[in-house]
Amino acid sequence: MQIIGVKNRQSYSGMSSLEQMGEFLHFYWRILDGIPNLLNSHHQYLNSMKKSILLLFFTVFTAKAYPQTGCNWQTLQQDGFEYTTPIPDLLPGIAVHSSPMATGFANGYVAYAGTYAMYLNFIDCNGGIGTCAGAQAYERTYTVCPGMPVRIRAWMTTMFSGAGYQQSDLKLVIRDANGVMLDSVPSLLIPFRTSGGWIEYISGTVTSTTPTIIFQMFTNVDGGQGNDLTVDEVRLQGCIRTGSQQVVPICSNGTSYDLYNFLPSNSVNNGSWSGPSVLAGGYLGTFQVGSNATGNYTYLSTPYSSNAGCPSRTDTVFALPSTAPAINLPNDTALCLGQSLPLSAGGGAFTYLWNTGSTFSGITASNPGTTPATVTYSVTVTNQAGCSSRDSITIDFINCSGIGESPTSAVFSVYPNPADDRINIRLGPGMDNRQITFSLIDPVGRVIIQKELQSADHSVDVSEIPEGLYLIRLYDGTIDLGSRLLRVR
Repeated sequence: MQIIGVKNRQSYSGMSSLEQMGEFLHFYWRILDGIPNLLNSHHQYLNSMKKSILLLFFTVFTAKAYPQTGCNWQTLQQDGFEYTTPIPDLLPGIAVHSSPMATGFANGYVAYAGTYAMYLNFIDCNGGIGTCAGAQAYERTYTVCPGMPVRIRAWMTTMFSGAGYQQSDLKLVIRDANGVMLDSVPSLLIPFRTSGGWIEYISGTVTSTTPTIIFQMFTNVDGGQGNDLTVDEVRLQGCIRTGSQQVVPICSNGTSYDLYNFLPSNSVNNGSWSGPSVLAGGYLGTFQVGSNATGNYTYLSTPYSSNAGCPSRTDTVFALPSTAPAINLPNDTALCLGQSLPLSAGGGAFTYLWNTGSTFSGITASNPGTTPATVTYSVTVTNQAGCSSRDSITIDFINCSGIGESPTSAVFSVYPNPADDRINIRLGPGMDNRQITFSLIDPVGRVIIQKELQSADHSVDVSEIPEGLYLIRLYDGTIDLGSRLLRVR
């Protein structure tokens, strides 16, 4: 069983907070008193519920229970009783006033909104004839979308005090087309209001598997005691999954993006995409970088089913072009043990993450120990749009003290090594008649010196070069003749 939620529109003018609390407490207490008629074996449990109600009113002063979350409730059908013909959903022979009322015993406050309302002045019950306790008074059939959560709301009040709260004691039921009960309120007591106060009945949220549901009202009181119930603005509301709007950065260094992955998590996969260009992947909406046009793409789907009365949903994704950060770390190189090399990933309003754990834009690469090692440094740079780029450099840290003074080779040799002012390059036999290019490269990959060797023995001035480890490389046209490490001190 679900307890209804109610909201009170009355201003409570002249009533203290304690008196207001008493009004609501009395209302819920009577609901609990009515339940043992159905569940006689649970008196102890119901007494415990009454104690819980007392605690509830000391912490939360509201009459609305079970609020629905995660829904955009929209009114799908509404009856404000703004007509003068007999009410079609009122069962014949139940009420004295079978047509909506604007005047009568309660002139001036029969209608909650507009001019007319359903005024249930029940026919007296005499010897089982008339409107007796348990009689059905109202039945309305609604067309719904199977699988979509719905609820029913209505404003109610009583016109006369009569026998206290017994003037209006209702049972309200929602069933599906197969007769399965989806929601039930066994006893709804509507307190008498002296100044036109109204309460709002809100059913529990129900989800039907059939395309129709039936809303029924029964009176728990004989006609003589159950008169003067006014009902207005009966509404069927649906939980409509509203569309969303997303902006998705399309990074210049990306390959493809499934736009569906950027929709809310409750999106269904029965939709289709439209936009400035055709996306691949069906419902996935695969955007191919370099092939698809950026712009606004629309995803149209039916969240519940494609049956009549089922709402559609429109989600939009704006594919926004974004340039990924540019990184240019030095080429792979070699350093002597004890040497270091500054590494910079650039600048700007980016975030940086090195594989060393550093989040600065630059770090210093240095040998982690005293023995030769090969170390790779990598960095990921992310811009404000979320686009990332990655680059890396591998450095060989070597023991330069083992470099010989006059290494020899069948192709070429370099000496002295280490060098102070000049180095000599000697070509091997048969190499002197070729067009040999000599390059001296620093640790960050820049060419410091480049020239053609005119003879088998050639001298190069390195006196103006900073101390450090360099790479010598010789080419015969496009043929790589090899390389040598050179230490300048």
